[in-house]
Amino acid sequence: MAQYNKNLKMGKAGLQVINAGFSKTGTKSMNAILEQLGFNVCDSPEAIYRHWEDWEKVANGEKPNEVLQKLFGKGNPDEYTACVDLPHNAYWELLLKQFPDAKVILVLRDEDKWASSVHKHLAVEREQFQEMMWWRLHGGIYRWIFNHSSRAMSLYMDWIRPLLIGPEARNFYGENMDILRLKYRMHNQYVMNNCPKDKLLVWRIEDGWEPICKFLGKPVPEGPLPHKNRMGGVIQELAESVDYQAMVRKQTTSIVLRMSIIAGLAYGWCKGLVQPHLQVEESMPLNWKIIAATVLFLVTMRKL
Repeated sequence: MAQYNKNLKMGKAGLQVINAGFSKTGTKSMNAILEQLGFNVCDSPEAIYRHWEDWEKVANGEKPNEVLQKLFGKGNPDEYTACVDLPHNAYWELLLKQFPDAKVILVLRDEDKWASSVHKHLAVEREQFQEMMWWRLHGGIYRWIFNHSSRAMSLYMDWIRPLLIGPEARNFYGENMDILRLKYRMHNQYVMNNCPKDKLLVWRIEDGWEPICKFLGKPVPEGPLPHKNRMGGVIQELAESVDYQAMVRKQTTSIVLRMSIIAGLAYGWCKGLVQPHLQVEESMPLNWKIIAATVLFLVTMRKL
């Protein structure tokens, strides 16, 4: 078999491959497969943390066609040529309309194995979320103050995830596997019924390299298919992503700087060194000044 140069750069071509396979059908393996074939892949971590503002616009119907062209059009800044997993598999049809030369791969998996994988995944995910007080408060204070990273996670939890498996995805304390199985079948059937036949490859991982390479016009690499199996849950996966860590570093720096400035102003106000433009009595007690300064701090942090 031919040895394919996996380092080949194809970034100026725009979106060429859309993986429409349901989550937990081997999306991480598909990511590795496409990368080995020379594609630059946009996966969930990139979509959620690097491009969350763009996907938020798509969710709100704010010029979605222009946004997708920006993300995946020819010469896009990140040089993406393929996309996998959420939100891309939920928006495969819109993506194909924007990029009619792209090809669609629908990855299928034995339904019982898929259901077992989903059940385990949700159990891990639920445990991880329960450990995070800010989410048990449904984002409450954290999401109100620390705007960027919480909005990115809210985008995943409140919009992207339910897109594929419905509103019941928000219930972490009990999954109706019958409903989830139905969603899985419906998604697969919809793709097979509505994607142009010459644009679609229905593929199972046991099919190996041959069908997928023939479909994409690539030489067959030597060696077995790459296999990635991540049962760590979405929180661990996203938290380990380079884009999430970059977001946290940037926001932490901004928070520390703003906290220092606001704390200094609040201290100066309490000591009478700074006079903010507030309609207050000169004799306002110190504890009320502290409360007012705290409110000012929270409102300012909201602007991060």
